[in-house]
Amino acid sequence: MKLSKKIVIITALIVVVMGILTVLSIQVVLAGALKMQLEDKGLSLSRVMANDLANPLLDGDLLVVERILKAVQEDGHSVEYAWVVTPGANKVIHTFGSGFPEALLTANPVPPDRTYSIQLLSTEKGPIRDIGMRIVATSDYFPSSTISAAPNLAPEIVARVRNALLAFDPRDKD
Repeated sequence: MKLSKKIVIITALIVVVMGILTVLSIQVVLAGALKMQLEDKGLSLSRVMANDLANPLLDGDLLVVERILKAVQEDGHSVEYAWVVTPGANKVIHTFGSGFPEALLTANPVPPDRTYSIQLLSTEKGPIRDIGMRIVATSDYFPSSTISAAPNLAPEIVARVRNALLAFDPRDKD
């Protein structure tokens, strides 16, 4: 084989390997950025919900609390479920249709020195980023409010970007 042919083959291999490494590194960076954005959105939504729930919870107006939880879930905020423990841990108000899964009470504890906690939970619907948020930062009851955002959007977006970088669209049938 001629030297010029060897150089062309080696150059082509280097270009292909560098292209693959570039796509993979962009995918990792993009996935990290999307994860951070999802956590920020979940934290913001949890803070707003905690502020909205404070007065009705302290007043004992559980119907308003339930309406707020359902409204947050139905408004298309990527919320898979929401639940709150009333002051004194007397009652759990939630958006689960078939009853509250008791394991959630201990799945994502909010440490005493923090106002929130984020935990990735495995569920039958896939991974869910559970964000536990105290309604009153100095409260002694745990958890004051927990809201969970479903991160099912991120892998889909990462796959679309990867396919665009590779100039491949699986939906393109032409």
